[in-house]
Amino acid sequence: MEFLDECLVSEVMQCLDLPDLYLSVCRVNKAFSALLGSNQFANNYISTYLNTAQKFCLEKPFKLLRTLKKGNQLLRFEGIGTTGGVQEDNMLFWVGNIFYKENIGYCSRGDKDNFVCGAVLGKPYYESLSQEEKALSNQLAKVVNAHNGFLFKSRPITPDDYATECEKQTFLWLYRTYGADFFDEFTSEQEPGFLDSLGKLKRFAEESACAFGSLQKNNPYTLVRDFNYQQLEGLNYTSSIAKVKIKRGTHFSCPVKTLLLMVSDTYVEPIDTNFEYRSNLTSFEAVKSEFGSNLAVSDQGNVEYVEFPRHKANLRPVLWVNFKDKFANLFKVDLEFPVGCMYVYVKMINSHNLNSEFGMDLERTNIDVLQINFLGKVLSLNDSIQ
Repeated sequence: MEFLDECLVSEVMQCLDLPDLYLSVCRVNKAFSALLGSNQFANNYISTYLNTAQKFCLEKPFKLLRTLKKGNQLLRFEGIGTTGGVQEDNMLFWVGNIFYKENIGYCSRGDKDNFVCGAVLGKPYYESLSQEEKALSNQLAKVVNAHNGFLFKSRPITPDDYATECEKQTFLWLYRTYGADFFDEFTSEQEPGFLDSLGKLKRFAEESACAFGSLQKNNPYTLVRDFNYQQLEGLNYTSSIAKVKIKRGTHFSCPVKTLLLMVSDTYVEPIDTNFEYRSNLTSFEAVKSEFGSNLAVSDQGNVEYVEFPRHKANLRPVLWVNFKDKFANLFKVDLEFPVGCMYVYVKMINSHNLNSEFGMDLERTNIDVLQINFLGKVLSLNDSIQ
């Protein structure tokens, strides 16, 4: 083919699909064949395949390539912040609830649309915690189990379950600081001294600079946790998201109607101005106007959505979802291509107002959502991670 005219070569190439093209070239070009079989090529291909800027340095990358589409599991993401506040300042509705499998949900503060919820991949986040923080979270889980067993086993535990105002405020602060995930994987077996640990928890809370009370006074809507994102990004992890599941919840009066899911490889502040440009995406026409007329909308009956093509930007869109039916509860989709990322961001654009259906004479609305879950894999970038 090297002696053919370029126009003829172009015509021939268009008639070959990618496997045929690679196989044909490999048969006539040993150097190209060796390149395709090299670890360097496979590592670079993984980054391209996942549309991530993260660089893989694996000794056996082909093993990972063979397993990327197999054995997806629920990915744990840790909520890091919201610009929508929480309903009635009740931290039981903290944004971290929606990114794992529990059934309490997130409820934003009233009179607020177009806000952002952010989360970071759980595995590097937990590894970045100090030994004191890990020990403290374990103590807290045992305290909760001593009171009421597993946190979400029968009903959400509330601050009212505690006897004193001191314990109530401790619970609120710790729930916001460490999220719901730390209450998981503990038995309800009671041991001596569980309740005594509340004193230590309270002292730790008083000494912290990011207590919820002081943060709330500064801005009741923007609640962003203080965490060391530079350390997290040095732990050499990323994720491969293959499936997305959104559950709005049938018990909410203002379930989310329209949202935009975005991802990034590095931390982006939830208050970043880039999120403001995505505030008018209430219809497919608006999405095309913002991102390009070549986009296609898919329809599941009660829900319409757009899966975006791959973007090179750090903060990049993945899905636009619009619940057409105000009573629709569930949306699930298998992504055409897996998405690699460390952070996920959800732009909550608007909600359905079901106040009258719930018998409430209210003009104020907020945005509620039960779950936004991701299935896929946690991936190490190099072989130093076991």
